[in-house]
Amino acid sequence: MRELLRRLARRRRRPPPENVQHGTQRESLLAPHAGGSRNSKKSPGLASAKKLAEAWEKSFKPAWHRTWVVKDFVTTIAGATLDTVTPAIGNALLELWRTQGYAPRTIHTRRKFLKNLLRHLIDCGGNRALLNGLTKVREPRPRETIATDEELTALQNAATGWIACWFEIAAGHGLRFEEVRKLSAADYNEANRTILFLTKGGGINHLPATEKLQEFFRTAPAALDPHTPLIERIAGRPITTIVVRRAWKKLLAKAGITRHLWPHDLRRTLAVRTMNHTHDIRDAQRILGHASLATTAHYLAHQDPDRLRPLMEQLRNWLPAPGEPKQ
Repeated sequence: MRELLRRLARRRRRPPPENVQHGTQRESLLAPHAGGSRNSKKSPGLASAKKLAEAWEKSFKPAWHRTWVVKDFVTTIAGATLDTVTPAIGNALLELWRTQGYAPRTIHTRRKFLKNLLRHLIDCGGNRALLNGLTKVREPRPRETIATDEELTALQNAATGWIACWFEIAAGHGLRFEEVRKLSAADYNEANRTILFLTKGGGINHLPATEKLQEFFRTAPAALDPHTPLIERIAGRPITTIVVRRAWKKLLAKAGITRHLWPHDLRRTLAVRTMNHTHDIRDAQRILGHASLATTAHYLAHQDPDRLRPLMEQLRNWLPAPGEPKQ
């Protein structure tokens, strides 16, 4: 019994291993934290707002306006930490875009991305008032600009190389900007002479390929990857969104078009021409790939409001009242 007590006494006097903290040492490490919390992690407010914003952007598919919202945000905060980003940042960016001369629709679209970014920063531990006082931006009316027959002819005659292919896809098939840029051999059925591609809303659109587009597919240099965009096969290099926009401006100047014509106006032009030719809005819906006929009606309402107004009223009446379940 005495031997056992001596052994226990020796154990008490023996110092703890170097890699194991003594109880008093652990307490001293926790002392600086408020309330004796055992969380020794760095405060989320000290995180880099720039890194959080850039990581948020990379978590989505590339989007032109989202990218520029993050770039302008990062430039404006100038390396600030999350806890120093103030609610004034939102309206400061809106005012910046106004002074830079952006169109109301562009500002309206960017505000949506900005609001989502600020909400993400709040979730990461940022100031909960970041969204307070963010100025509302009125949604502008749908753009009504379409290209005339003379402008279409001038653009077609002026286009050469890969931009000629891009123009044929956009003007002849009504694809959206990114759909045109990414169209590849994997989307083309040579036997049926049709193209099959994913739309903006995640649906699938199936369209006949024009003879000119078929020729572009036949004559374009071969590529090992069938998903290589057709315009990149023709150009022999990557074609980014910025490259397309610059080439479009040059094409307008070469064709002698001085008014502000957007690439998306080619899609609207095809929809209007289809409506005027067939007098059936469902044909325009099929070409545009809209899941809802109401979207197509809203798209074309300015062309023949007297004829489309009754249809739009019916479509609106099909929607359930607030609080009612959808049928």
